[in-house]
Amino acid sequence: MVKNITKKYAERNEVIRNRGILVLVNSILLKIQKIYFPFKVIGKPQSIQIEISTKCNLKCVMCPLTSQEKKEKYLPHLLKPKNMGFEEFRKILDSFPRAGIIRINGIGEPLLNPEIEKMIAYCTENGILSVFNTNGTMLTEEKSRGLIESGASSVIISFDGANKKTFESIRIGANYDKVLENISSLVKLKKELKSELPKISIATVYMKQNREELEKIREMFRKIGVNDFITNNLNGPPNDEFSMKNRVIEPEKNAPISCVQPWDEVYININGQISPCCYAPYLNFGNIFEQDFDSTWNNSKYEQFRKNKRSRKSDICNNCPAYSVKKPGFF
Repeated sequence: MVKNITKKYAERNEVIRNRGILVLVNSILLKIQKIYFPFKVIGKPQSIQIEISTKCNLKCVMCPLTSQEKKEKYLPHLLKPKNMGFEEFRKILDSFPRAGIIRINGIGEPLLNPEIEKMIAYCTENGILSVFNTNGTMLTEEKSRGLIESGASSVIISFDGANKKTFESIRIGANYDKVLENISSLVKLKKELKSELPKISIATVYMKQNREELEKIREMFRKIGVNDFITNNLNGPPNDEFSMKNRVIEPEKNAPISCVQPWDEVYININGQISPCCYAPYLNFGNIFEQDFDSTWNNSKYEQFRKNKRSRKSDICNNCPAYSVKKPGFF
């Protein structure tokens, strides 16, 4: 078992070396452009996020999946939950030969897609790092073993409370003790298989309901042995009442340009719709299944979005919970 995992990582590293020049040149081009942020980009995205499922087994209080109004107004593709097939995933991935990292999730729970391990394995075979977020409820030993063996680079597990009451009041439908057990088992299994990957991170959505518990969450998972901690500010569609009411940190309207996603990343939903980032999945700049990506990457919508971003006139960016706020200093 251990030999098979080691072999997979060695094969991936070989692919990275073989395709390294193309990726390196692209990376250099993008880094140069991040100095002055042009409206047209020379080079292709390094990071691709692909939504492989719009299904979910929870009803988290902050998620648009729990609101019929939000789905109808902003994200109509969520009205009919489904999974992306492997062939669709492969077609998207093959459209980005210069990508170095793939984020395999969107608004749904990716582990509800039965082909996720096959998708991760395809990334591994092509020398591409694979990352995904999960609510952790389906991280059984069998599933965890499959993720490790397929070569997953990073698993980010959402955990929003230091105790059962807080956690289950936010992640409605999840069992605090079971998710905690699943995370501990993944850490243990990774050690048993002598595998360096996946990197295991805990992500907490910072809101009024758990604002006093971040340090406790960090200490709890430090003892378990996870690799990293991530704190995300509460996110929502424009003028979202729940987000505005429960946010702890408000956006800074004139925050400096710290986000470079419109210049080197892309978000693709389950129907192939292209958006500039995961915080604005309701924007439609094109469709990967209907047109060549090159015709979208520098089209008028993308150019205008970058222009507004650079001039700090984008209401979307100015209200972004990730890049327009000062991060809480816990993690």
